[in-house]
Amino acid sequence: MVRRRAGTGRVEEVADINNRGRPMCSLCNIPKHPSTYTEATLKRTIDHFYLSEGHRYRAPGPTEYLPTGRPGEVAIYQDSLKAGLRFPLHPFLVEFFCTFNLSPGQLVPNALRMLNYYLLVCLRNDVDPSVDVFRLLFEMKLLDRYDCYVVFSHRDRGLPSHEHFKIPNCPSSNSGWKNRYFFVKLVAGNFPFPLDWGVPPLEVFNSTPILTEQEIDSLIILRAIELLGRSMNDALTDDALVSAGIGRPYDMSADQFTEDFLEELARKNSRGQRKRRRENRPIPSPSSDAAILGGQPATEPAESQEPQRVAEQLRTPDSSRPRSPRTVSENRPTCNIRRPIEKVAEDCQAITSCLDWEVIEASKDKSPESLERSIMVEERRILSLRHSAFRKIRDQAEKIDHTSRLLEEKSRELRDHRRELAEKTAMVSEREARVADLEKMLQDRDFQLQQSGNRVQTLEDMVAQLTQDLTEKGKIAVEEYKSCEEYRTTVGMVGVRGREMAYRKSREWLAEHFPNVDYSGAPFMPEVDDEDDDASDE
Repeated sequence: MVRRRAGTGRVEEVADINNRGRPMCSLCNIPKHPSTYTEATLKRTIDHFYLSEGHRYRAPGPTEYLPTGRPGEVAIYQDSLKAGLRFPLHPFLVEFFCTFNLSPGQLVPNALRMLNYYLLVCLRNDVDPSVDVFRLLFEMKLLDRYDCYVVFSHRDRGLPSHEHFKIPNCPSSNSGWKNRYFFVKLVAGNFPFPLDWGVPPLEVFNSTPILTEQEIDSLIILRAIELLGRSMNDALTDDALVSAGIGRPYDMSADQFTEDFLEELARKNSRGQRKRRRENRPIPSPSSDAAILGGQPATEPAESQEPQRVAEQLRTPDSSRPRSPRTVSENRPTCNIRRPIEKVAEDCQAITSCLDWEVIEASKDKSPESLERSIMVEERRILSLRHSAFRKIRDQAEKIDHTSRLLEEKSRELRDHRRELAEKTAMVSEREARVADLEKMLQDRDFQLQQSGNRVQTLEDMVAQLTQDLTEKGKIAVEEYKSCEEYRTTVGMVGVRGREMAYRKSREWLAEHFPNVDYSGAPFMPEVDDEDDDASDE
């Protein structure tokens, strides 16, 4: 699923988190309160808050508890609707719940009031709602006894009144709200926010965010805005929510809640404010009219006009209070004649444009005051548009420069990686060549060893053959020796001079006549017993 980050225009990829099967809030203490809702009370709630027809609403059964019922359903409290929660949710609320992995039921009613009041103030003053700015203004805490619920506390309480974000008083008691809940499901598709209750990320939310220049400007503007009402119930009225693009009137269906209705609502509000200002407006003098028409400055001093303008603003209930000059941006228009009313798209999901019916109505009246007022409005509009265009161009240029720097760094890293890859490829090629040479050398050595082995085998065969030939020749030589006269003489010497003498004589004769014959294995002397040898010695 694709969602757009509010206030930045960035599109981010978000996983489908309805049928995600992610773990339940097992570390939290979830209350087991049975719901007091029945079909009759649910019907009254639907009729009272005029809930959207694109959803299915169901009262919980006697055995169904929080946080979810059937697949695809989300638990909603009745007091959450009183706190300004409307379906379909504004993209800022969807981003908030997705960023911190929370379900709408985990915010206590007063926490939802603070969140919706912040959204309402941003939309009514042409400020892009930002999650990081909200984190800087509020601190997340856990509800006592039940650590699955989230409450918000104001971080700006210690600052001076003109330097902190002002919020009305919340109801001091919402007793019994935990028992008044029911289940909601989309008719087609899935909710773009978590259904199961997650663990509240206190450390992540309470850490100091890093704001962009646009968010810093938004923070300065928000801290300069006065209260929209004494209490949250006075500020978060249905008319205020509808005019800002949050929810729709009780007696209007989804088909009737269109851009034409918002234009008509803006026209009525503009006529009523103009009528109230005319009733309290002083009658201009002829000299001032002549001065205006003639191009000369008015004779009435500016000090007498400024209190009247402030009084008119204070008497007009729908007009915002004057801001302090120290906290207003230099080029931001401070005139309250132009009251932008957000035009909402048909799906009630995004703010598309801003209407200004004061200029249209003022142009119809040709009086000098009307002409002067319209000229003033147009001048301030041009200044505001020029300032906004300059800021947008500057932000776009900064983004382009940042992107260019990132591209240069990525290109440099890519070149380094390519150079390293080429070097490693060359090293691998060189090592492969060396390995191929070594393999060739090993093959040559193996071939040489094989040839040497064959030669050794041939030599061993030759040696064996020569040994056999010599042995046979030795036998022949011994036989020839035995047949000669010398042998008989030698045999006669055995008894006279001893056997050793006979052996020596025999070897000498054989060495002389057969020098290359092995006669060691052939018996060339007769065997003589030891007794005969001893007798001969005696």
